Amino acid sequence: MNEIEKKFVMNFIEKQKKERFLYELSSPKKREQAIKQLLNHVDKRNILFEGNKIKDNEMKELISKYFDIKSDVYLMTDSSDNGKIDSFENIYNKAIMGCFNYIILCGENLVYIKDEIVYGAPYKLLLYKKPILKQ
Repeated sequence: MNEIEKKFVMNFIEKQKKERFLYELSSPKKREQAIKQLLNHVDKRNILFEGNKIKDNEMKELISKYFDIKSDVYLMTDSSDNGKIDSFENIYNKAIMGCFNYIILCGENLVYIKDEIVYGAPYKLLLYKKPILKQ
């Protein structure tokens, strides 16, 4: 696990599960299962959107209100693309076309999560943590 993932856990995972996820994401044996379980343990106070009743272009538009989509993002996934840093466009397209779990970290304050497709439309979450302004 790197600093990007550690910040994600500290900012967006339920308080009582943070230590567990820090450990499991650091463990090669437990990492894949931890990524699959993250969706179930996000801090609900940070949810901007959840469900499967949104089109991909509408989600992209919503993300663009909180994040410069011309920037690079970090991908956590249970596929071979795990840990990849690339443009938002490339990673987002991979997520909407792929059938794995995708967690796209858009800076430190915005996270898009798409659940693995089992049947029907995949479950999606958009998380936002308002930045703390330094005085």
